[in-house]
Amino acid sequence: MKELEKISDDPKSLKRIGRYKDKKGFSLHGIFKRTYSKTQDILFINNGYLMARYKYPRIKPKFNSPMLNAFNLHLCGGWRWTNMDVKKEILNRVIKGLKPMGDIVDKSGDIVKISEILEKEGVTYKITPHSWKGHENIRFCRNGKIEEIFDIEALLADYCDYYATIVGEFEDEYQNFMLKISDHKLSDFLNFNISTPELDSDVIITGLILGYPVWSTVYVMWM
Repeated sequence: MKELEKISDDPKSLKRIGRYKDKKGFSLHGIFKRTYSKTQDILFINNGYLMARYKYPRIKPKFNSPMLNAFNLHLCGGWRWTNMDVKKEILNRVIKGLKPMGDIVDKSGDIVKISEILEKEGVTYKITPHSWKGHENIRFCRNGKIEEIFDIEALLADYCDYYATIVGEFEDEYQNFMLKISDHKLSDFLNFNISTPELDSDVIITGLILGYPVWSTVYVMWM
């Protein structure tokens, strides 16, 4: 079996549990990559237990942004990572420019505190009611247009390469869609439905504004 290469800075685990362990018997902990001739796997392993696996074709990626990274997948709600305060991480990563947009549900009093921090940092936000009693939702994002924050041409090129490898020739509808949203402000998507994207275009927007790697969005759509 191909070796796992650690690509995250998660601390080494001192536990001896789970299926995934190193040669000394300690649990693997972090984000790992396994490379094959034509594909790559990304594994999220929490103290020896597999949380998620993404498989996608190997390409020569052209797009690069500090805001789209594997760490942000910890914050999508699919699993719980040891010793991580998810709400705090979401807030800090948006402020630091490591995540384009964040979404938090919390008690109304705590939402007020979050909004005060965002105002101090000059971050755009929107508060909406939530179905849970005494709770509200706050969504916040970096300032600027999509085309100012991201290299849309490079992003489009990567999607083209992935699509060509998996499906065939890249369809014009994807290209037209990417160019269409590039002139929008990121804040235009503060009302966007990120919980149940249906079309491929919805999935692309969700992945982009929440800071998920292109390969993870490709996996969801086409693998």
